[in-house]
Amino acid sequence: MPTNPPVDFEEKIRGATGTTNKDYPYAIKATDLMQDFVFATLDIADGIFEEATGLNGYIQRRLNIDAGTEANQIYIWNGSKITVIATPTEGSVLAFTGGAFNYIPAPGSGTYVLGAVSGGLTWIATEECP
Repeated sequence: MPTNPPVDFEEKIRGATGTTNKDYPYAIKATDLMQDFVFATLDIADGIFEEATGLNGYIQRRLNIDAGTEANQIYIWNGSKITVIATPTEGSVLAFTGGAFNYIPAPGSGTYVLGAVSGGLTWIATEECP
């Protein structure tokens, strides 16, 4: 994927010459502008943007992404919108159960393994090895 717009107008200006010193060195073509506009337009899925009135009354699109309130929050896309889930606690495990993401907090002390019991994840106590 290119990192610059497809039409480099600065490059076209450097290579163009006008007929008199009053002429513009390059006439901008509508197709060149449209190619750059299409390149710069972000394709945004329906439902995660809202339309607003922008500069000089032009319509603009604004992304609806919750920025969260804490460091290390996780963004989840549910197919129609992005939501933020809480910052995990130390040692907790992220699981998808009951149709939603949640954390299984780590036990306070002892030796445990993470296992499935009756279809759900849980910490299972084990004996310490000498």
